[in-house]
Amino acid sequence: MRYVVPLLLVALVASSAKIDGFDEGDRAAVAARVDSYVAAWRANDAARVCANFTPDAVLMPHHGVEPVVGMEAIKKFWWPPSPPTTVTRFENTADEIAGTADMAFVRGHFVLEYASGSPGQEKRFKNAGTFVMLMRKRAGEWLITHHMWDDPPPQ
Repeated sequence: MRYVVPLLLVALVASSAKIDGFDEGDRAAVAARVDSYVAAWRANDAARVCANFTPDAVLMPHHGVEPVVGMEAIKKFWWPPSPPTTVTRFENTADEIAGTADMAFVRGHFVLEYASGSPGQEKRFKNAGTFVMLMRKRAGEWLITHHMWDDPPPQ
């Protein structure tokens, strides 16, 4: 009898991925979506960045900036008419990935460096902090529905 309870617990934990429907294939697909998002930024390719999101996605920027809702608003937020901005470094670490059959989240850390302004007159910026992404599975594809990030306050 003393072995029955531990064996039942092991069986329950081992089958939990099947209970909620989120398996290693989903985990890998979610991680690949995060990698795709980061690669698109590194390539400075706005269309590829946007392709990682649902049309009704929501950004929740750092420092209490109001949420940015929908792809058109996201494009205006990230790519205003001027000055031009170029990502020079983007490192992203997923510390936790979990989910269910059709919803997932990623929690992690990032380092972002970018230049803004005309060539020869750029100002360089660096930002590092934490992020959370929510994703939804649509037609077998994981897409970002919500993205929130923050960084330490200025010292």
